Amino acid sequence: MKWKMLAIEYLFPNAVITRDFIAESTGDEDIVITKWNLDDPEPTDADLEAVKDKAFDAHCMKRIREDRNKLLSDSDWLSNSDVVMSDKWKKYRKDLRDLPSTASPTLNEDYSISGVTWPTKPE
Repeated sequence: MKWKMLAIEYLFPNAVITRDFIAESTGDEDIVITKWNLDDPEPTDADLEAVKDKAFDAHCMKRIREDRNKLLSDSDWLSNSDVVMSDKWKKYRKDLRDLPSTASPTLNEDYSISGVTWPTKPE
């Protein structure tokens, strides 16, 4: 994902690519907005650069929450009234719920995320 796309997503969270704007890759980690259909003014490169770090942070936290929510969902069956949840599972689920506030994520050049210690799933 190109960093300018992350910045556009940060500035215009409800915008939908192809409906609200079209961006084309220049082939060198850059994009050019070729069509802008929003009422808001089209962002300049300076506008996008100004929010780059905040956009990276927001993207990291969004991805962490998505992954965390999937892991919680996968273990929701343990919270049924007819299942006794072990202390290990209770701790695992609590650690997952606490994760966004305990993480210090960094978006790497390849757009992978580091700086997150995921709790170990009990056996």
